[in-house]
Amino acid sequence: MTSETTRCPVVRRNIETFHQSSTIGGEHKMEAFERPVLWVQESSTQVVYLHGGKVLKVGEEHNDYYGYLTSFRNRDDDHDKTSSASHYDITQDSTLEMQLITRIVQLPMIETNDDRAYNARAAEQGKLTRQFSRIPEEWRKETPCEDSPTGKYYPRLEPVLVVESVTWTSKRSAAENEAFALAFIEEWSV
Repeated sequence: MTSETTRCPVVRRNIETFHQSSTIGGEHKMEAFERPVLWVQESSTQVVYLHGGKVLKVGEEHNDYYGYLTSFRNRDDDHDKTSSASHYDITQDSTLEMQLITRIVQLPMIETNDDRAYNARAAEQGKLTRQFSRIPEEWRKETPCEDSPTGKYYPRLEPVLVVESVTWTSKRSAAENEAFALAFIEEWSV
């Protein structure tokens, strides 16, 4: 299992029924079992360059390493995610546009015994970081499927897209971008 640390919030918890492939006595079966799932909400922000409304280049991607919704906000002048706009002389009137496109997703995770021990130590030390584990590849959800001989399909439990939005664009003024960012944070804070 792959463990990950995060400063992002757990927004919901539920019990999911999973299925795992097993072979008993030469017979293949999908064994059902239940596990608690934590849904961690996080954002990521992609830098995109457009010309005439068409994507010209997809740039770097930023994550919430410094906390929830930090993927599109600048920590300081040395980490300005919009610095490329001034570097390339992209202005509101340019035909070239730069955007920061932010996606908020909910990631299904589990909390193993090792994760719980890590989280207890982190809490004692006053750390904001928590550790959770990715759902193992072999844990699958049973889904009806008319095209399958068994009438069932077993996909993975996937992340859920909550919202995708242009959180900054060179076509808006600095004041408009700041107002939009503050409204976005207010709407999506948890």
